[in-house]
Amino acid sequence: MKQKQPGAASGRQASDSPFPTHTDGNARRGAGTYEVIMALKISTAFPSNYLKCADLGGQPRIVTVRACVMEELGQGKDKEKKPVLYFEKGPKGLVLNKTNAKTIVKAYGDDTTGWTGELIEIYPTRVPFGDEEVDAIRVRVSDVEPSAATAAVPPAALPPVAEAAPMVDAELNDDLKDLPWA
Repeated sequence: MKQKQPGAASGRQASDSPFPTHTDGNARRGAGTYEVIMALKISTAFPSNYLKCADLGGQPRIVTVRACVMEELGQGKDKEKKPVLYFEKGPKGLVLNKTNAKTIVKAYGDDTTGWTGELIEIYPTRVPFGDEEVDAIRVRVSDVEPSAATAAVPPAALPPVAEAAPMVDAELNDDLKDLPWA
């Protein structure tokens, strides 16, 4: 029978782990045996159906608009409908905030059905949020044709086009706490 190492959590023996373990003799909280996990990016630890700044890999992408649909986001009392933009070669939707929606409206009009087939550029940036800056995705209109290298974002399932309905809710919220990538 294996000996339990000091600090091993939940009765699991540290030697059962596929990861290297280390034991220290400190009595502070959290001291003891712990696993060292290599090559983990926290940005990939919390998958989402919506684009996050990390999904862009630090690079701007020129994308073709497929549809803008209203989707219910959040849970419980925080649940609300938001416009989500989907792209031809992009698997994840971009939840539109007021800033990004206004940029697209200025170029392509208020009727979202007119956005289908139009090009936009999505790019990672930092924006003020309270006393700090946070990662965000911003939109700008582009006249550049998309290339295979810049048009695709990491793969995932898109909703069928038949489910895509034009955006009908004119109330857009630019509250940064609601950004899916913050």
